Amino acid sequence: MESADLTVPMYLQDLFDIPVAQGDLAPTHQCNLAALLRRHSDAFATGPKVGPKDLGYCSVLQHNIDTGDAEPIRQPPCRPPLSARQAEEDILNEMLMVVRQLI
Repeated sequence: MESADLTVPMYLQDLFDIPVAQGDLAPTHQCNLAALLRRHSDAFATGPKVGPKDLGYCSVLQHNIDTGDAEPIRQPPCRPPLSARQAEEDILNEMLMVVRQLI
């Protein structure tokens, strides 16, 4: 039987705590989940504050989109709905904070 080690990396803590707090996992399953998260911790992004290549970047796979003989289509960008304005500003501010930390 596995030890009762429930520690996980800090960037995975929420992923572990939420199901545990909801009471959906038996103690043995909590141990199994913690072990799984530790074993595969390199498969998860560590967060936007670690580096620019951590989120949204994958160096393992490169792909091309074959469009045949089709010419590029020029379209103006779609405006996001007004209801998404605050979320958009929050995301942009977070991205700016990451860039400022790198400079």
